[in-house]
Amino acid sequence: MTSLFILLLLSHALADFIFQTGRLYQWKVRSNWGIAVHVLIFSATAIVLTAPLILQSPFFIAWLMFATLAHFVIDKTKIVIKATTIQAEIKAFIFDQIAHIAVIMTVYWLPIHSPEGYAADVMLGCIALFLSIYVAYAVSVLLYYYDRVIDPSIKRLDYQWKQMLYRLFVFGLLLTAWRPLVLVAIIFHGWRDQRRSVYDARRFGLEYCLLFILWFIFEGMKRSLL
Repeated sequence: MTSLFILLLLSHALADFIFQTGRLYQWKVRSNWGIAVHVLIFSATAIVLTAPLILQSPFFIAWLMFATLAHFVIDKTKIVIKATTIQAEIKAFIFDQIAHIAVIMTVYWLPIHSPEGYAADVMLGCIALFLSIYVAYAVSVLLYYYDRVIDPSIKRLDYQWKQMLYRLFVFGLLLTAWRPLVLVAIIFHGWRDQRRSVYDARRFGLEYCLLFILWFIFEGMKRSLL
């Protein structure tokens, strides 16, 4: 069942960040059809990643229908509430992610077993990919909200690809035996920002706190898997 949970988490991350373009997000805000397309993308991704279960249990198909409806309701609720302050937007984003993961956790109640053959190293790779998506995209969203608190004139989220790739590089170091080099990367990052006069200690600390939290989550999931 742990394998199934991990694959569904990966499905959620792919659907919410990788496959959800800016246009699709704006469509979601304007119309229920946009939300419907988004949740169908989640369902299709889940079906592809958990394909062996489709033939093994009608319970999983019923659960996926429930998860799809719950995904719609959560996203619709977030849009209807319509946060009016930056702080409210931050809370809405965090609530949205927690709610989706909570729904996925209900898969543990199903009277089915994950199919055999999912090697531990494959599942570790899926966990790493799931968390890497959060490192690249979710951290970008939270830093965007921080930037808006400092400068309310910022209205649009622009993904900074160089920063995203750098965070992925540091996160990759944390997952390997090269972990001590992270300290070098942090020092270099701070020195570079100071040289460019863009150093913000609170933003800098927030970014690395989020990175280390995601690394701790990886280690916890790794121990539960092995």
